Amino acid sequence: MNIKILLLTTVFISLIGCKSLTSSPLNQAIVSSKSDETQKLTLVTNDNELIGTLMTDDNWETATFVELNKNVYNLTRAVSANGIKLNNGPVVIHFKGKEGILEKNSIVTNFLIK
Repeated sequence: MNIKILLLTTVFISLIGCKSLTSSPLNQAIVSSKSDETQKLTLVTNDNELIGTLMTDDNWETATFVELNKNVYNLTRAVSANGIKLNNGPVVIHFKGKEGILEKNSIVTNFLIK
């Protein structure tokens, strides 16, 4: 009897854990199933100041980040536990849903996506 309870508990916990592997509705709004569609995100600070734009046309495998002063950074996708992480060395952008972090030359800026 105890083995059956242990087995059922283990299966139940495993099924609950698998639910977290599905994509969240917030990321579905950002990650499109069409790979040829150009996507453009506007990044702003928590004080609603414009940081720049992030664009992709291959579903976030590569992206281009353009700052206000017209500096352009080509980014590639990196491994992340949650969300989308893009980097090129000195610039790292990691976002999930409508918020994220921009790290440029070790300076971290939180941002919102508009």
